[in-house]
Amino acid sequence: MNVEILVLTNGSTSLEWTMRSLDNQTVKRPVRVMKDMQVIDAMRAFISECETDYFVKVDDDFHLHPYAIEFLEWLLDLIPQSSLYVCNLWEPWARRFRRGIKVYQLEDLKNIPLRAKPGTGRIDRNYLNDLVEQNKKVVIDHSTVGIHSLREEEDRKKYTKLWGRRWRGSSWMKGTPIREKFTQEQQYNMLEEIPYHNTKSRFGDFIEQKHMPKTIKANMDNRTPWVMHLWKDFKRVQKSIATLDFSDLKIDISTVSGKQASRLWFKCLQSSAEISKVMEMLAGADVVLEIGLGWGATHFLLSKVAHEVISIDKKFSNLVLCSYIMKKVHKLDNSQFVTGDSTDVKTVEAVKKILGDRQLDAVYIDANHRYEYVMKDHDLYAPLVRDGGMVFFHDYVHEPGVHKAVDEIEKSHRDMRVIVGKGKLGTAWYVK
Repeated sequence: MNVEILVLTNGSTSLEWTMRSLDNQTVKRPVRVMKDMQVIDAMRAFISECETDYFVKVDDDFHLHPYAIEFLEWLLDLIPQSSLYVCNLWEPWARRFRRGIKVYQLEDLKNIPLRAKPGTGRIDRNYLNDLVEQNKKVVIDHSTVGIHSLREEEDRKKYTKLWGRRWRGSSWMKGTPIREKFTQEQQYNMLEEIPYHNTKSRFGDFIEQKHMPKTIKANMDNRTPWVMHLWKDFKRVQKSIATLDFSDLKIDISTVSGKQASRLWFKCLQSSAEISKVMEMLAGADVVLEIGLGWGATHFLLSKVAHEVISIDKKFSNLVLCSYIMKKVHKLDNSQFVTGDSTDVKTVEAVKKILGDRQLDAVYIDANHRYEYVMKDHDLYAPLVRDGGMVFFHDYVHEPGVHKAVDEIEKSHRDMRVIVGKGKLGTAWYVK
């Protein structure tokens, strides 16, 4: 069921970003902007001209997720014949959720007139109460479909013309403290975090069905026996580190208990089912590049299935310790380490020098999780992967920057897949 969109504004600077969010919707619907009018007058004027059965009211400080309008129309079909639909918006500046976006049924609005008490702007609240009194159907869905941004101070003062509320200084809303200030652009860019506010909501399920690459659910029960053996060996090695002699490094670890031993090194920030699936796919690989060593667990596990593993990390101490333990504990000589920022040209050249005339069988991207860094790592190192090789991205599910980057890269790599294990970190990959 299609809707029209009503945008109310008094010329706030935030309007530019609101309109941008509407332009980026996955479905295009008619938008009417009404400026410098009292809210109740603007809505009455719009009601007399609206040509659809339902419409969405959007304030000029609402930034909607690209799937918001499509989701709201889906909700109308899912729960039909309701008088009012209400969804949440996220307020990053107040760190709270707030009921904000509303879809009105036009017929009921004509039969139950809007009203406002003098000196207040609580038109929606009054209308909701009137609907309840007349036993009308109201849908309050806790999905978060956008950002309720914080305007500039002058814009907040001007906005009282629309809402008829007295200016109170700390915020344009009574009793709402401003915990942190952001620019409009910063708040608009927070839309990429919206899916992670919806892990148990209709909107979260809707986005996952619409937008996620094909998902493969992984668990340890269906792993091959040799991978299960390697995983058990890894857990044994974690605990055994405390029993080793590190006297040549002048380090005494005799006070460490068995339970604490697994936290000394090779601390695993992985879903066991996800990394086990990756190990199966990389069995027998010639050379694999890991971007972001961390605590070394992924490096160790990859070194068990690949002939050579190269790891990049900015922390020299991490590389030294991992190299030392790999040689001392496991007698493995198939590890190579590069110190530096993965996005630095010198680091790329160092990797190329190690490779010589060879190509990578796979690259495993797990360093800085910000969107721009993930994209840069991909652009710099994916060309080093042979045709038929694989490119992996760790933390797709719960890191917004990785999620955004993978969704962007998927446009040119439609075979993108995601492995999701019990920990729901998410490892995305595609075959080059």
